[in-house]
Parts: sequence; structure tokens; C-alpha cells
Amino acid sequence: MVGKRITIQFANDETATADWVDYHELFNPHSDGYQDTSSSSSGPIVGEHVYPWLDIILGSDTGGSIRGPSEAQGLYGNRPSHDPVPLTHVILLAQELDTSGLLTRIWYF
Repeated sequence: MVGKRITIQFANDETATADWVDYHELFNPHSDGYQDTSSSSSGPIVGEHVYPWLDIILGSDTGGSIRGPSEAQGLYGNRPSHDPVPLTHVILLAQELDTSGLLTRIWYF
């Protein structure tokens, strides 16, 4: 494990509207500067772009936190059925839906 990246406040069960803005949103290095990075696993995915020596990133997904950022930033994301890596010491939003998943620049799966 290399480290832990910051994430935006997506997993709070609130719909993002004009009055709900996360001022700590990361810059999307894959886009033109106007597209957001998507949801909560976006911090590690930005790290995948910035640090070419990162091969595989571990993230968590409840409602699209792996699939959304990987789509918005042009990477591969895999959300397996449930618990390939235990989410010990992670604050869960919905225990029956939360699972870990892998993100990568190159297709390894």
C-alpha cells in the first residue's frame, strides 16, 4: 500500500444540487478542466493519472463510487459482487451494498 488519497463528500445520501457544492473537488486530469471527477473514489483515480507508477487502486463502492469516476476519467473499474477485500475499519453507508473494488489504467481483470 502506498497511501490514502482524499475523496469528495459523495457518500452522504444527499442529491447534489446547486446549493450543495463540494469546494474540495479534485481536478479531472482526463478532461478539459470543466468535467468533474464524479463521486467518492475520485481521489485515488486522480492519483492513477498523476502517478504513472501506480498500477492498481483499491476503492469502495456503494452506489457507483467506482463505476462513475472510472467512466468520467477514462479508466477501468471493477465492482465485484461482495467483499473481495474486507472493509475493516471503514465506516459503511449500507452494509449490504458496500464493497471494495479495483481501478486501473490497463485491463488486468
